[in-house]
Amino acid sequence: MSTDPLLAEGAQVTVLNGSGVTGAAQKQVDTLAGIGIDATAGNAPSGEYSANIIYQLNDKSPQLPKN
Repeated sequence: MSTDPLLAEGAQVTVLNGSGVTGAAQKQVDTLAGIGIDATAGNAPSGEYSANIIYQLNDKSPQLPKN
């Protein structure tokens, strides 16, 4: 197990593309994979989004600073 808190968390990450730009989610998944984070890509529900939205789906307090 990694001592890096980002990797040790073992988060399940899904990147959804709602930008209208084909391949945008996969590009981010590839970036995450490059630093050792397992992620999957998919399409957001219909519509275009002008901002990033991050959902934390557990009750753990964040261990990393928010940027």
